[in-house]
Amino acid sequence: MHSSQKQILRLVAGLAYVLMACCDGRAYGAEAPREKTVVTPYAHLRFSQMDAPVISTRFLTAGASVFTVYFVDDTHLLLSFGARTLVRRREEAKASDEDRNVTVELVELPSGSVVAKAEWHLWDYARYLWKVSPGRFVVRMGDNLSLMTPGDVPLPGKDAFQRVALPHQKGRPIAVNASPSGDLITVITELPAKEHKGPVVVMGDATENRPKPEYAFDFYRIKDLSRPEGHSVLEVTGVGAVKSPIPIALAASRDGYLWSDEKARNLWSVGFYGFGGKTMDVGSVLSSCMPRMQLVSLYQYLAISCNGTDTSPKLMAMGMDGHETWEEAFDRFGQAPAFAVSPEAGRFAMSRVHDTESAGNYGARVTGTAEEIRVYQTESGDLLAKVKATPLFITPENFDLSPDGLTLVVVNGDGLDLYRLPEPSKRDRKDMEEAMQFQPPAVGDAPVTLSHIARAAERATVAEAVPASTTTQAEQAMPVTAERGNEGDTVASTGPRKRPSLLNPGEKPEFEDKSAQPR
Repeated sequence: MHSSQKQILRLVAGLAYVLMACCDGRAYGAEAPREKTVVTPYAHLRFSQMDAPVISTRFLTAGASVFTVYFVDDTHLLLSFGARTLVRRREEAKASDEDRNVTVELVELPSGSVVAKAEWHLWDYARYLWKVSPGRFVVRMGDNLSLMTPGDVPLPGKDAFQRVALPHQKGRPIAVNASPSGDLITVITELPAKEHKGPVVVMGDATENRPKPEYAFDFYRIKDLSRPEGHSVLEVTGVGAVKSPIPIALAASRDGYLWSDEKARNLWSVGFYGFGGKTMDVGSVLSSCMPRMQLVSLYQYLAISCNGTDTSPKLMAMGMDGHETWEEAFDRFGQAPAFAVSPEAGRFAMSRVHDTESAGNYGARVTGTAEEIRVYQTESGDLLAKVKATPLFITPENFDLSPDGLTLVVVNGDGLDLYRLPEPSKRDRKDMEEAMQFQPPAVGDAPVTLSHIARAAERATVAEAVPASTTTQAEQAMPVTAERGNEGDTVASTGPRKRPSLLNPGEKPEFEDKSAQPR
């Protein structure tokens, strides 16, 4: 059957569902997800078993990053937590620094045995670790970024946590975002406010001439270069850079990005803008606010919409053919949900925090203790797991989904709960194969350009986009330069380039995306 015929059949099925659901208030072409099974932990690994201290809720409620858990592969976890060891003094330390030591461990499942261990010296309590794909992590130590692949076969005499320098702009990164496949990463750096002349005039709580901050977005493609001994060598190439008045959680894959435009009141058209220049119409969303997009694979995405107010959000699963497969309404999200994806199994995990308020030195201060972790089968909407997590984490580092999508790990109480999830059914596999046919075309090494957002800035304020998580200040960004890591390991990068900027609210349009122009 041709793909066009399958798309027609899916559309007919959606129309048939409308006729059945028109009287019960459910949305067009979608149904609420079904809770498939109630899961219980098959194992509980105590912190004491792994020489980890009990988590301090005092630091968590201030938004500090004090404990992380991620899957390296299907049978190993990467843990990191505060170490109670002597913190050495740095000659270059600033008065505002909060130096600390962190222990990092590679833990085998299901035994909980620690197979490798190291200690890091950090300069602050902000987020320092991001998983960008299975077995691949970005580490921040002060103003420096590095790539780490602890799941590789260790070479003789090599540290299991050996890191390779990641070239980036001068300054302190505040967030790292990754594509579902992990081959495109975005580093977001806060730039200092522009210099101003004359004194700062304060009128009430407003300042008349206090400069506004800007944010730099640098895009990098990552390629694996195989080696006979099994050690991964990563080739990192800078493929674009832009500036923005706010940090944006951009839903981008290796081939393009999602963006929504309001075509009519509360009606948003969603497009996939390929870096090779091709645009795809991938659906529409009814929402009273600009919907947030989240890619969960190269051919599926989620949209979070508002119904009148931000306290009535709705989660929708969409295919790249523009078809909505299911949706679920929530009473509210205390903060933007965090996601962990398993494209191999066609499923994702989502954390939902109920109540928070803006306060604290490193993020939001918690007013409640309600956090819930859910796992969905993306195409069918089957709810595979729904568990509570305590204590509540502001930084989403307390849960993860294994690469094969069959194991969920959640920080709970005095240790880690491990949940075994059902295998994807034959129907699930068939659904994935059908949805995969609408995957956008690959663009190879095409540069990352955001020209549509530049044009959209003339019609709508970019500040309506959902902000990325920010926790630290950054210094002036500088052009990226080539750099080498350890012998045999990777590092390629781009040279200096001009950067465009997105509009600040009320400013005259002046954005021009130059990242695709010859250097």
